[in-house]
Amino acid sequence: MKKSINKINAFIIILAVVLALYTISLIVPLVWAGYTSFKDYDADFYYNVLGLPQKWMFSNYSKAFANFTIKVRSVSGGYVWVGFGEMLLNSLLYSLGASFFGALIPCIVGYAMAKFDFKFSKFLYTYILVMMALPVVGALASEIEVVRTLGIYDSIYGIWLMRAHFATSYTLVFYASFKSIPRGYSEAAEIDGASEWTVMTRVIMPLAIKTFGAIMLILFIRDWNEYETAIIYLPTHPTIAYGLWAFNGISVHGMNGVPMKLTGCMILFIPILILFIIFQDKLMGNVSMGGLKG
Repeated sequence: MKKSINKINAFIIILAVVLALYTISLIVPLVWAGYTSFKDYDADFYYNVLGLPQKWMFSNYSKAFANFTIKVRSVSGGYVWVGFGEMLLNSLLYSLGASFFGALIPCIVGYAMAKFDFKFSKFLYTYILVMMALPVVGALASEIEVVRTLGIYDSIYGIWLMRAHFATSYTLVFYASFKSIPRGYSEAAEIDGASEWTVMTRVIMPLAIKTFGAIMLILFIRDWNEYETAIIYLPTHPTIAYGLWAFNGISVHGMNGVPMKLTGCMILFIPILILFIIFQDKLMGNVSMGGLKG
């Protein structure tokens, strides 16, 4: 018995050390990027890569906002310059809409699978598992052609439509969440004469609002940081992540240095940090309460 306890204690200690080292490996680069974004490239960063700034260049951020513009091809075939304000608006529209519909459709399908225990529900469950396991290789060209044919290419609303699908793990999360809700709630509403739509929207859905909020927040963070989708499907509607990717090619004096690039990264990171600070209790609690734990 003592040997078993000692083995468990040793395992916990090793696990704690590994997790601590992993945490440090994540925090240290973030802290370094934070204070390096306040350095001057020529006079400070080049000769003092790891140390704190000798002079804190707070003007880096105002300079980044003023010069954070990229050149994109316009609809007419020419080129136009897009500034930070427009990229911020595109990022908000893209991230909010894509995360909302990316959570709404799996929520509805998960409810239907949990509510109606038909053979088709089992087929959908298996279909989702298969789609998650199969790698999608070489589908980009055909997908772009389909999007162009439907007339939703280079449209933020088109991206919302593309994200409104249920072949995702979040459908299974909602399925498990709705399965855990006692049927007595819906049965009591049905006895009172409520329709299926009323039961879903006014009885069951509010009970899963925490899970919905947690998943939407996770999707929002993913979409806010993603730049591949904007590059491929939104060529004339660049987001901040897209702009940061193109930021490397800006030829304005002093904008190509590492401190300015890290300043752009911090501009992209700060809104997500604020969101996490505000919603960390709800997010971490809902991860276990809302069915995300499994």
